[in-house]
Amino acid sequence: SFDPGTLGFPSSLVSQIAGLGFPVISGNTVLAGDNLSEGIGALQNYTNNTADAILSSTHGRHSAKVGFDFRRLVANQYAGNQSANFSFNGVFTQSTPTTHVAGTGADLADLLLGYPAAGSVLRQVGLNDYTHYYAFYGQDDWRVNGRLTLNLGLRWERENGPRESQNRLITDFNETAVNPLAANVTGIQPHGILEFAGQYNAPLYAGDPDLNKLAPRLGAAYQIDSKTVLRAGFGVLWAPNTSPNAPLAPPSFAA
Repeated sequence: SFDPGTLGFPSSLVSQIAGLGFPVISGNTVLAGDNLSEGIGALQNYTNNTADAILSSTHGRHSAKVGFDFRRLVANQYAGNQSANFSFNGVFTQSTPTTHVAGTGADLADLLLGYPAAGSVLRQVGLNDYTHYYAFYGQDDWRVNGRLTLNLGLRWERENGPRESQNRLITDFNETAVNPLAANVTGIQPHGILEFAGQYNAPLYAGDPDLNKLAPRLGAAYQIDSKTVLRAGFGVLWAPNTSPNAPLAPPSFAA
């Protein structure tokens, strides 16, 4: 949260920096290999909102339960949340302005005078990705007799795929549409364009998720004697997608 404005940079520049931090200062002579800052890096914040409901019932040798599981998985993130970058090479303090003379000029001297050779600001907008996850399940623990107990269950899951709150994910590629660059090309007519969520006929969700995931649960416990119980189990588990990534739409495609 360092404010580059305290170093004398104008507010017009500071307002364009996605990640406020001490600028990355690099050079190729005195400062070679020793940046004065490493920037901020990526920013990721995950939130998991859940709602569950379970109903249990015991009747005779059967102990049954059914339930519902809902999750809203949110990932707020910057792919590269960096501060401003400035590089110095000693050109402005060498003995001649156009020809390198050994022993003259230093990146640190240029830095002290405030003359960078190059500078850049990585401008990015954070994505607010999310996905909804649903599951229904049921299980019966059946005590067949005094020695054998069976666990019989089935879980059904559905996940719609990652979506962005402002529909800024690429969700489709149209192979037949004429590419916008066709107007600048002669001899051929290029086809194929990226489609963003909700644009044209593109879906709101990215990817091609399996909307019907079946996850059986099977188990058995058998008491061999008073000191030994043999257990066995089998299950299928599905992992939700919690960190979707996709490029932002350019301004001309903004919703």
